[in-house]
Amino acid sequence: MNKIIAALALCMAVLTGHSQNLKLYMDQNTHKFGFKDSNGKTIISAKYDYAGEFKEGFSAVELNSKCGFINVAGKVIIPLKYEETYNFNYGRAAVKLNGKWGFIDSQGKEIIPLEYDSVNEFSDELAPVKLKNKYGFIDKSGKIIIPLKYDRVTNFSENLAAVKLNKKWGFIDYAGKLIIPMEYDSVDSFYEGLASVKLNGKYGFTDKSGNLIIPPKYDAADRFSKGFAEVKLNKKTGLINNLGKEIIPVKYDQVSSFSEGLIAVRTNRKWGFLNMSGSEVIPIIYENVSGFRKGISKVQLNGQYLAIDKTGKKIK
Repeated sequence: MNKIIAALALCMAVLTGHSQNLKLYMDQNTHKFGFKDSNGKTIISAKYDYAGEFKEGFSAVELNSKCGFINVAGKVIIPLKYEETYNFNYGRAAVKLNGKWGFIDSQGKEIIPLEYDSVNEFSDELAPVKLKNKYGFIDKSGKIIIPLKYDRVTNFSENLAAVKLNKKWGFIDYAGKLIIPMEYDSVDSFYEGLASVKLNGKYGFTDKSGNLIIPPKYDAADRFSKGFAEVKLNKKTGLINNLGKEIIPVKYDQVSSFSEGLIAVRTNRKWGFLNMSGSEVIPIIYENVSGFRKGISKVQLNGQYLAIDKTGKKIK
């Protein structure tokens, strides 16, 4: 038995590796989709009206308004009979037939009956489902784990899912326990331990215990990435860290992401660069800039393009 399991695992690893090397392409004459390998050789001819990237060894394809799945050899594994499909995730794929959604396994068996009005992909072993305008969560066997009683839900992220009831949002755990009260006008999912929340028209951030780490005071707030989040106030933009400190003051028209320790900022239609302390290190004088790569940024000054180093010095 162990040898069989090991062989199956090896087979799946080979298929997954192969699928990662296949690139989707569209025939410019027929506008049909197929796949080529990394050398540009056609592996699966362009014959589908739509095709998705491979995931878990399968690609969702569509032909004549019918959807199914193919494997990396181009063989149809799941017949093209569905109205819509989602990618495989955690060994399950959502499919729609006769206006109802359910889930199939990798053999095409309908593991979860097609009885829902809408569903989403599995994440962290649970999937959101909708029936009669109410949302809840099911597990991979189709068992309802969190009752369908919410007006809206999101997928789980960092062990919590956002839920909406009576026009207010909060967060629940895998058992359906309310962890963060339903008191917000809108919320985002958790990223890096924090989620943006909206209250009385302003945005801030809560941690996973419901503590408002950053009080709602901004007009807009993006999710955290690499320790920073972009925020807006009075039509100006800046960056804060996960303690709410404004690393880049909220006074610029536009900010980019950090590249090699520097961040491009725009004000009065001109670009320059700040360091991670928010200090200006390259003057804000350029019409356009690119992020730094290997110590070099391509910039435009007075209509001319040139390259500069991280001190702002022109590279000849």
